Amino acid sequence: LDDIIINTAITDPVGIAFWKEHFLGKEKVPWSAFWTALCEKKYIKPRHGDDRVLKAVLSHKSSFNEVFRDDFLVELPYFGNMLSWFGPLAPTTEFDIMFGMRTILREKWFHGHLTVNDSMVRLADQEPGVFLIRFSSSRPGDFAAAWIDRRGEVQHQAIERKIAKVSTNTIQ
Repeated sequence: LDDIIINTAITDPVGIAFWKEHFLGKEKVPWSAFWTALCEKKYIKPRHGDDRVLKAVLSHKSSFNEVFRDDFLVELPYFGNMLSWFGPLAPTTEFDIMFGMRTILREKWFHGHLTVNDSMVRLADQEPGVFLIRFSSSRPGDFAAAWIDRRGEVQHQAIERKIAKVSTNTIQ
């Protein structure tokens, strides 16, 4: 049963193996154990503030107050979502998963975990052309855009994340 739960929550093969190796039988784990395991496996080469960045992505709340709590728990489905948005999980010599997180979280237009209604509230009374990007709440791994159109109405569009396959000659 544990295998089914993990394989359903995580699509990244390395992420599946990581969770099974370190947290089999658990759906929630303490932040300190999770962070230590990621760093020991060399999946993250921590830079100043990376712990907060990763917590912000792993949190499923629109308020980041809980991110700074000492008792923060990493939940299996949100780890799977994080890998869908920013993966794959790989040694930092091959891929820096934190780079994408650091880059997107510093953008003013990125609003993280918002519902459709929350995005509409944030865009209320804004000028045409104002937009925001958020994590899709209905399609883990994808993003969603919301913007004010020429008529002053809020529009929404899903943004599908596709992972490019890179070789020495081409990007597919």
